[in-house]
Amino acid sequence: MRRFLFTIMVAAALGTGCQIVADIEEKTLVDGSSSTGGTGGRAGGGADARSDVDARSDADASGGADASGGGDARDGSDSSGGADVAGDGRGAPDTSVDGLTDRISADGDAPFDAQREDVSRPDGPTGTVPTGGTCSVDRDCVGDAPYCVDGVCCTTACQGSCVQCNQPNLKGTCSNVAADETAPPSRAACPTEAASTCGRTGKCDGNGSCALWPKGTVCAAGSCDPATNTEKGESQCNAGACVTPTAISCAPRKCDAAMRACAMGCGIDTDCVAVPCVGGSCGKVGNGITCTTDAQCVSGHCADGVCCDGACTGACEYCKFADPGFGKCTAVTQGQPLAPRSACAGASTTCAGACSA
Repeated sequence: MRRFLFTIMVAAALGTGCQIVADIEEKTLVDGSSSTGGTGGRAGGGADARSDVDARSDADASGGADASGGGDARDGSDSSGGADVAGDGRGAPDTSVDGLTDRISADGDAPFDAQREDVSRPDGPTGTVPTGGTCSVDRDCVGDAPYCVDGVCCTTACQGSCVQCNQPNLKGTCSNVAADETAPPSRAACPTEAASTCGRTGKCDGNGSCALWPKGTVCAAGSCDPATNTEKGESQCNAGACVTPTAISCAPRKCDAAMRACAMGCGIDTDCVAVPCVGGSCGKVGNGITCTTDAQCVSGHCADGVCCDGACTGACEYCKFADPGFGKCTAVTQGQPLAPRSACAGASTTCAGACSA
């Protein structure tokens, strides 16, 4: 029922100046009938056949739909204007993460996403084959050896030409192929490159990689410059690079360009520099110059074909490395001893099968 209050002012005729004020209270029922009682209103379905007076009184603050939120809005809309949030949870917000619904478990503990199986491995859940056991694919293997490599379950991916996971007594553990051995058939072969490149030899180095040509391998011929009377010995490989040694003076000898080295002897005095030729020799020479006997060297040591700063007789020593330079006795830290020395027999601490640091 809605209540309307309006005031009618009527001007008196005939100049009497009288004003009539009438307060008319009309109470209209929702179904179109009038009533003088009641205060609440219910909006029934269908069209409201209101009078012009009703239409002009919509601004009445007490009219309209029940603003308390308790009225029954039968046209389908709740007086609160929002979705039902107090009932059965319909319309609850989506809390999906990465496309997976973050559902709470029945006991209210962890989200569903936290309870799903571990799928971090690309091949799915772990299998039952233990470390070192025979397998066909990764999913065959247990969690602590999740990779099927070389036909066995391996603890690591074990990738590379010179490693394998099925060595006898080491199955399941990624191990290095022995030095100077070729890569296993299941692996890519190590490339074989020319010594002049100082690249790979086609074999493994014993440390899990393809071997490079060892230090001391000749990669370019030496030379001797008569203009400066200096010799540069042959260039040698060192860690994949071809290294040219520092030039050394031939004095008191002279340069033999044809031999690409300092001359070994003399025939006349002019074959020497500022000294006479005596007995086919210009005299003793310094370290790094070609020699055949200790007597030809100022140092008293002829090793590896050059005058050396020491006897340099150890199995894992050499006096003719381009780096640090000819004439300096240097330790061989990997591989076998260099000629004319014999191969390591494994008896010493520095030559236990191979030279080491």
